[in-house]
Amino acid sequence: MRADSTAAPRPARLNPFAFPSDTDFRFALLIVSVLGTSLFVYNWLFHAIPLLRDPWLAAMVRCADLASAAFPDAADPIARAGKQMMEAECGAPYERTRAAWLLGGTALVLATASALYWVYPAWRIQRANLAPLSAEDAPEVVTALDALCREVGLARPPTFLWNPLDAANGGTAFGRLGRYYVALSGGLVTQFYVDPAVFRSVVLHELAHLRNADVDKTYFAVAVWQSFVLVGLVPFALSFLDFDERLRTVLDLGWRICALAALVYLTRNAVLRAREIYADVRASIWDGPAGALDRVLATLPRDREGGWRTLVAAHPDPAGRRHALHDTASLFRTRPWEAFGVGVVTSIAIENVWSLLAALTADMLVAVLGPTVLFVPLAAGFLVLAGWRATFAGLAWNEAPRGLGLGRVEPRLGPHRRADRGIR
Repeated sequence: MRADSTAAPRPARLNPFAFPSDTDFRFALLIVSVLGTSLFVYNWLFHAIPLLRDPWLAAMVRCADLASAAFPDAADPIARAGKQMMEAECGAPYERTRAAWLLGGTALVLATASALYWVYPAWRIQRANLAPLSAEDAPEVVTALDALCREVGLARPPTFLWNPLDAANGGTAFGRLGRYYVALSGGLVTQFYVDPAVFRSVVLHELAHLRNADVDKTYFAVAVWQSFVLVGLVPFALSFLDFDERLRTVLDLGWRICALAALVYLTRNAVLRAREIYADVRASIWDGPAGALDRVLATLPRDREGGWRTLVAAHPDPAGRRHALHDTASLFRTRPWEAFGVGVVTSIAIENVWSLLAALTADMLVAVLGPTVLFVPLAAGFLVLAGWRATFAGLAWNEAPRGLGLGRVEPRLGPHRRADRGIR
């Protein structure tokens, strides 16, 4: 978050923290999308690598021949059923090998993401030349930071770091499970003496990330995208270097993996945008109407293009962030593209997990119902949460909710509106 210097009065707002946050939901969506897409990629790699493909293909052909010889009467339904059962039993060991490859590839993506997430704080500290901010460096600043941590109710304060040579006015909350940091620039520490309100607002925003418990989700989301590129997309692209299939097949796979990669990337960015807005709103509660958070956000550069650039951006538009400080109604609406994304992610996950379970078990009921039981609750939970929030917003604004909140929740200021429904 970056800073610099006239705040408008803020009306009572609906409390978005009464519901699961969009950050949590989008993070779950990201993990499911990576799961389904990784299974797709490693299924293709299995068939593209001769060392894996050829023994499996030979076994499938041999099993089909044996079953055909044992049940030659293709017109007899009982014979057909027996042939299918014999093929499945014969090929089961080889299908389990394919399933192990799929599981191993997906586990590799998640393990690499976990490793990147774990080492990122040390890399960030070294790259940004960060050092612990001690009382010897700036005693008044350290005292103020301790007071802010107590004010926001952090059970375990983060380690405050700084780079005195960084003239920017900003801070960053980062870290890993059990060890969190807030990095302050030298310019922001200077703001403590020049404009204490700006210093307070920026630090409260970073502490809000810790209170919202979004730091781990944020940096694992970043790590899982990097991991997917490293051990998913790169091997997928390299597999075409020794690929002699028809161009049509290459193009068919190419557009599919591009669409899947775009889905993962957009979902990751949606996580990053949501966490910033929720941190703004949380920080504004502590900062109060006289705080400087609004004017800090007013100094952030705005993307003048808008439109699709807003959808792919890793940070929300500053104008939207400022609007949320005064009116949190935008956090109670579900956007149509989110509903579409849930459907796409759920479908991809179900299809690829079905392929995995079909390789693991001959019980088709388990193969079909397994992914349904796993992922349909995700879509159902999305619909329930959307309807729940829309109903709450409608009642709070004395307005009948429409649909499932797929659109904008516009407050109507009528005689029955009550300020005590706002954030505390």
